[in-house]
Amino acid sequence: MLTHQVKHLTTYEQSEVLAYKFVYYFGKSAEKIHANKMLDYNDGFDEQDGEYKIVVHDHISYRYEIISLLGEGSFGKVIW
Repeated sequence: MLTHQVKHLTTYEQSEVLAYKFVYYFGKSAEKIHANKMLDYNDGFDEQDGEYKIVVHDHISYRYEIISLLGEGSFGKVIW
């Protein structure tokens, strides 16, 4: 990864991204969650009820961009 792109990653992501062979998208325009291992609820990525916090324009596994929240159902959220 180019060093000028690192500034778009949170401290948590800077170590997490090393486990990925390919990075297609990293969400540089997202208002990212500043998670850390000391936070409850999946390091800060989940709500208190266990639902994942959706952040528009962030990434999923450095491969997919979250474009929008389409809706919510009984068992989770639908994103595009």
